[in-house]
Amino acid sequence: MLHFIPYDLFPPDWKGSGTTQPFTASSVALSGPLPHSSLFHLALNHLRSTTTSTARQHDDIQAEGTPTRHVLILTGSRNDLIDGLQFERDNSLYAELEDGTEFLSLLSGIEIKYLETPAHLKYFLSALFSFHKTRTPPVASGQSPHSAKSDPLYIARWPSMVVLHNPGAYISESQLESGGIEVYGSILALFTSTFATSPDSTLDLPLLVLHDSLASTLEMPAVSDARAKTTTGAPKTSPTVALEALFPHFFDWTGKSTLMPFSPSVVFGPEFARYSVTFKRSGLRVFSDDVDGGRARKGEAREVSIEYMTERIEGRAGAPDSTKISVIHSH
Repeated sequence: MLHFIPYDLFPPDWKGSGTTQPFTASSVALSGPLPHSSLFHLALNHLRSTTTSTARQHDDIQAEGTPTRHVLILTGSRNDLIDGLQFERDNSLYAELEDGTEFLSLLSGIEIKYLETPAHLKYFLSALFSFHKTRTPPVASGQSPHSAKSDPLYIARWPSMVVLHNPGAYISESQLESGGIEVYGSILALFTSTFATSPDSTLDLPLLVLHDSLASTLEMPAVSDARAKTTTGAPKTSPTVALEALFPHFFDWTGKSTLMPFSPSVVFGPEFARYSVTFKRSGLRVFSDDVDGGRARKGEAREVSIEYMTERIEGRAGAPDSTKISVIHSH
């Protein structure tokens, strides 16, 4: 059974209080103002974890230092991702980069696909392929694992976790006004269905994570303008729905980050901020081995939360400013 560890969104050396445990989930959706670096902390902590999140146990790092797990990240603009990371400059992530050996070996287990438009994303999800050592390469493709490396639809290895990053950015302004929430829903449906089966019986299904900071602020009409027209052809106003409202229909758990009202910035200045991430079991999804999908498993909470603080640190001697991210409490 798959598990999600809330701490994995943050630097691994946290010293906060609390006992938040991993919870059972095959899919998790995240929204709200999470740090840009949480995307990579999630991937790196997944790769270094000593307990597999899949049903089968295996060694975490192979003898040659290559992670046996594999994380696939699907995102839009390469420049937007880099700009966010550089502006935030999470000092723990940069410290890992300077440490070198282990960090670089873990990076080999992360594969990023930059899919600039919703058409690119949908085509990739519909036609992606991978080779596995127990499989014979498809004859029709005429490709081998070596020749396929240049194919944008090729993934190097079957992933143990797949992260869809900020799909809300694919929604245009015109769609926000008249497109209908089904535009966003179709992306979530394709993402979750693509990885609902594995290409080989020896491979486990990956943990699916939606990481969309825009989903808590963007809203779309409940139905598109075309569908909202009355029988006389006159336009009919449709209520708007937040993108994150769809999460419980597609994901086992949802997690939302919010700025706490009594943030340290009120006392210590704008360089400090405190956030809470609340995870809730959706109740609308049924696990394959749990007919009572809306009911928590024995001993497992239906809701957990974790609090973290960001501190903006001024650079010295011409060095750029950086951000310190600390988990301070969980329950």
